[in-house]
Amino acid sequence: MEKHVSVLGAGVMGSSIALAYALGGWQVHLYDVADPFLLRAQNTIQQHLALLTENHLQTQTAVSGVLARIFYTTQLAAAVVDSELVTECIPEVLTDKLQIFHQVEALVSSNVLLASNTSSLRLNDLTTDARHPERFAITHFFNPANLVPLVEVLISPQAPMDTTDRLLQILVGIGKRPILLHKEINGFVANRLQAALLREAFHLVEQGVCTFAELDQAVSSGPGFRWPFVGPFATVDFGGLDTWNRVCENIFPTLNNATTSPTVLQQLHYQGHLGIKTNQGIFSYNQENVRQSLQQRDHHLAQLLKLRE
Repeated sequence: MEKHVSVLGAGVMGSSIALAYALGGWQVHLYDVADPFLLRAQNTIQQHLALLTENHLQTQTAVSGVLARIFYTTQLAAAVVDSELVTECIPEVLTDKLQIFHQVEALVSSNVLLASNTSSLRLNDLTTDARHPERFAITHFFNPANLVPLVEVLISPQAPMDTTDRLLQILVGIGKRPILLHKEINGFVANRLQAALLREAFHLVEQGVCTFAELDQAVSSGPGFRWPFVGPFATVDFGGLDTWNRVCENIFPTLNNATTSPTVLQQLHYQGHLGIKTNQGIFSYNQENVRQSLQQRDHHLAQLLKLRE
């Protein structure tokens, strides 16, 4: 029996989430409001699949099957027909998300799971006036969703246990490694960890301890080198709790505890330097090295995924 999923919003995240489900064997209806968005998503998906074949993670025959499982539509009703799960990936505007969920609830049966890929909105707000809030969830994928295994999951507290199990089984079934959040918290887990690291990283550069490039090197060649296989708590166990207890006692009092974003980040934002979006951020870019950098990132992620598997 074919499994059907709908992905609403064909941007960077929506297209890669659609691909993740298609790679997992699901029939996917990818929806957006206009054909140009869908065409761009189709091109992006083909590029991702080319990367997978180059890294021997998919065969050309398998790729043909994946492409055949993805359907593109600008009709919301056609997108959600027969779906077991609907995943919303539109921009982070609460009113827009509420509107599309309101439309979807009028089109699907009460046993269809409804999920949002939001990274900043609260589940309680997303279920405002929902007909069946107990079937709502947040499934927070990470870019690119077809390569990064983590999905942070938050289920409505009104959901029965079998709904939670069902959603987690779906994600595991497409090769993801979901974590279930037992309570709602701003930023979930991974982004809070990234924000904590960024706060100290900006502080070290602002204090003249190292440059931005040197800081990136310290992370990617040090802790980041082992994090794909050994998380922070296992690292503490491997290093010895006595050692890490002394490290924490010595360093914690000196860590940055700012409650506002770093000055340099505020300044760059104010000046309109937004990173690869504008070819200037913390580092400088042009269109060619942006493309090459993203391709290199995804190639390395594909190699890492292959190694982990």
